[in-house]
Amino acid sequence: LRRSLSVSEEELRQRHLYTCTVSHLSVDNRLNVNLEAEDPPHTVILCAVLLSVLVASVLIIVTVTVLWRKRHTGEEDDR
Repeated sequence: LRRSLSVSEEELRQRHLYTCTVSHLSVDNRLNVNLEAEDPPHTVILCAVLLSVLVASVLIIVTVTVLWRKRHTGEEDDR
């Protein structure tokens, strides 16, 4: 058996707590799963921004290192 829950955009902007309870004849106890609705676009945007900053930082560090090594190696060859 499968059930789905559709949550509107308006409800996603608010914080809600959803509980799903499952019981079965072969199991003595119930399975409760608590789900807290969060605003996924904010999480995706935050991850994208953090990843972009990380990639830009790595590119800057690599570029500076390569340029420094070329300049440093060029000075030694001139001597």
